[in-house]
Amino acid sequence: MTELGILAPTTILNAVTGPGAGLAFAVPQYRPGRGGEAVFVWEVRLTGSPTSVQVDLEGSIDGSNWYQLGSHTATTDALNWTLDKPVLFVRGNVVTLSGGTSPTATVVVSTQ
Repeated sequence: MTELGILAPTTILNAVTGPGAGLAFAVPQYRPGRGGEAVFVWEVRLTGSPTSVQVDLEGSIDGSNWYQLGSHTATTDALNWTLDKPVLFVRGNVVTLSGGTSPTATVVVSTQ
């Protein structure tokens, strides 16, 4: 399993064209100066002018049971952050992506 980079952006979903969860990524357990606090900065990039969007950042402590850590529902690109969610794994999940012209969603995550 791929590990997220500390202060290094990792693409966890790349130009996804429809609903579905992506692969799981391990969260580094050592974050200099942060102790056990988990901070995720995640960027959603959209193409094709979608009219309906929901992209979630999901977390897990066992890699099997997934829970929403944050949700992006705007139809434009955005930078999001999620605080105090100490999970062992994260993944992106496109819940809704429709309208526009061949819309795609990309999610890039960094942990600090």
